[in-house]
This record gives sequence, C-alpha cells and structure tokens, in this order.
Amino acid sequence: MMSQTIPSAIGRSAMVVDDNPTVCTATAAMMSHLGYSVQIFYEGGSAIARFQYSPCDLLITDYEMPEINGLQLGQRIKSLSPQTRIVIMTGLWRASVEEEMNNPTIDAWLFKPFKLEELESVLFSIGMPYTQSGVKVPSTKPVFVR
Repeated sequence: MMSQTIPSAIGRSAMVVDDNPTVCTATAAMMSHLGYSVQIFYEGGSAIARFQYSPCDLLITDYEMPEINGLQLGQRIKSLSPQTRIVIMTGLWRASVEEEMNNPTIDAWLFKPFKLEELESVLFSIGMPYTQSGVKVPSTKPVFVR
C-alpha cells in the first residue's frame, strides 16, 4: 500500500488518489497549502482499505485509473460515509464525461490541468473550508441580505 500523509492546519482531512504520481503529489501539495491533512494513494483499492479505518472529509480522485475508476471509488467511499465530499479530476474532454457528471454521488468535477484558484472554487462550491494566505475561508457560501 503506497501512501503518504501531510499534516493539517484546519483540522480537515483529504485523500488524493491518482495513478500518476506527479499529478497526485501536485494535487496533494495544493490541498496541503489550503490547510488539509492529505493522504496520497496511487490506486483506489489502497484508498478504500485505509478509508475503512481512517475516514476523511474529502476524496479527490482521478477518473481514469486501472482496476477501479474514480467514479467507482467515489461511489464506494460515499456508501461507507455519505457525508464525505467526492471530487473527480480528469484530463478528458467535458463532453466525454457529461453523463457521468450527473451522478449524484459525485459532488464536483475538476478538469486537468487545473490551478489552485480552480481547486479553491470547487472547495467553496461544495462547502468545504480551506485556508487562503493563512486565513480560514468559511465552509458555507455567504448569505447576502438586501
């Protein structure tokens, strides 16, 4: 089981799963920068095994992986922990995953390559807190009163 853990600044945890070590490490570094404790996995089976005894708040997974794809992994994690947020990242064209994007199990999609700002936007859209320049950004969208 290949994994690595990066400590948290906001008390939230994430798993990043991608069979490409470069993408996995870069995404984990962004999540760490945003204050998350991050566990890195290069395949879904190891992530599921770890999740069963050490659940996380957020799963960010690649869509196309050998053995178990990101959609299957997300569905499995959601069945174990419905409150865990699931984000799938992919390098595929949006049109090629349009049908899968309607799956209610998945909270958000990220299209590679993506920047830190796009990741922040996705976290904000699914109500996950993060830090920005050391300041915690709230986990809910602001309510504007007229």
